[in-house]
Amino acid sequence: YESHMIYVMRYRDCGDGVLEITSVIYNAGNNSTTPTINRISFPRFNVHASRYRELMFKSEGNFESSYPNPAIYFPKERSLNSTDGYTLFSEHRPSHSTPFSPPGFWSNPNNVPEFKFGSLPDSSQSCAPAPYLTLLHKVYHVRCQFVQKINYPAGCPGCQLTFRNIGTGAELEVVNVAQWSMAPHGYIYFAPRMGLLDDPVYENNYDDVFATRVALAATLALPDGSEFEVSWTNGKAWADNFVVGMVHGIDDTERMPQWREKETTLQYFDVFDYDRQSLVFNQIQWLSLGPGTSFAKRQYVVTGKGLTEVDAQAQEYASSVAEDFHYLGDLRDKTFELVLGSDFTTFGVRFDDKEECTGTAVCTGHSSPQVGTVPYFVISCGDKAYFGPDLYHFASVDGNIQRSYV
Repeated sequence: YESHMIYVMRYRDCGDGVLEITSVIYNAGNNSTTPTINRISFPRFNVHASRYRELMFKSEGNFESSYPNPAIYFPKERSLNSTDGYTLFSEHRPSHSTPFSPPGFWSNPNNVPEFKFGSLPDSSQSCAPAPYLTLLHKVYHVRCQFVQKINYPAGCPGCQLTFRNIGTGAELEVVNVAQWSMAPHGYIYFAPRMGLLDDPVYENNYDDVFATRVALAATLALPDGSEFEVSWTNGKAWADNFVVGMVHGIDDTERMPQWREKETTLQYFDVFDYDRQSLVFNQIQWLSLGPGTSFAKRQYVVTGKGLTEVDAQAQEYASSVAEDFHYLGDLRDKTFELVLGSDFTTFGVRFDDKEECTGTAVCTGHSSPQVGTVPYFVISCGDKAYFGPDLYHFASVDGNIQRSYV
C-alpha cells in the first residue's frame, strides 16, 4: 500500500502554558492513481494515561466525565459540536462516576474470585516478589495467594485501584493488575504503587531487597486470612489537579463548506497496556481530500494547575481555532527555475531571474500546488539523494510488502 499523504506540524509557544499547533495535511498524489480520502484521523492527540486519567468534555457549561475510559477495542465517539470547543484531561477528581466492578474495564465473567488472601505455599506471607512480571512491565510486581483457587484470567492494565482491608481498614494503592487469578494456584499478580519508581526496572537495576520490601508492604496491608474490597483510587481536589486542555473548536454548521462531508467526530479510548499507557483522543475529519488538495487546522493545547483555571484558559482560546481547505491553484504561487550546476550533481532554484544561483535552467516549477503539475521531492537516504516525483524511491520491497523506510 502506498500513501501520498504528507503531514506538516508547526508549534508555537504562546507563553503561560499555551502551545499553538498548526497541522497541515496534503494529498500529494495525482488524479490518475491516487484516490480521494474521505475519513482522516487528524489531528491526533495523546496523553499519558497514568498521569492524566480523566477525560472531561465541556458541554453547555457542564463537565461530562468519561472515566473509566473505553478500551481500544471498543472506542467511543461523539460529535465535535456536542462540546464547547475544548476537552480537558485531568489527573483525576475526587470521586468516580461508577463503582469498581471486576475485572475493571471489560465484561464481567461470572467466576469472580473471592477477595480473600491466604498464605503462599511454604510461607507464612500472603505475597512475594514477582520478578518475571516486574521485568516485563518494568515496575515491581507481587504475587499473592487467593484462598479461592479459580482461573480468572482477566487483568486490569494500568488501573489505579485501592485494595482496602475490610477488617483493619488498611489500604494498598495499586497501579496495575496483570492477572486477577491464575489456576490452579489462585495467584493474583499486581503492582503496588510503591513499586512504581521514577526509572523503569531492568535486569541490571533490579533490586531484590526492594522487591522484598514491596511484597512485605502488600503482606502487612493484606495478610493471610484478610478479606478486602477493591475500588477506583480517589483523585485530587479540583485546585490540586494538573490539567491539559485540547482546544479543538467546533464546526461552523451554518455555513458547512462543500469540502466537508459531515461534522467532525471525536474518537477516544485507552490502550490499557501498562507498558504503553496512552489515552488517545482523535479528531475524525470527514473531508473530500482529493489529489492536490490540502487541509489545515490551528488549535491550542493549554496546561496548568487547577481545573477551574485551565477551564477558563481553554474558553479564552476556543474562538481562535481556525481551519482552511485549499484546492489546486488556490494558494499564492511563485514560479522558479530549477538550475543544474556545472558538475551535473548539484542543483538549486532561481526566482525572478536573479543571478545568485548560476547554472543551466533545466525546468520550471511552482512554489505551491497548481493544476497540471506534479509534486517533486528531495529525499536523502544515507549518502544517497533523489530528486523527483517518487516518494517511494528508496523504499524496500519484501515480497508483496513495500516499506517506505530502509
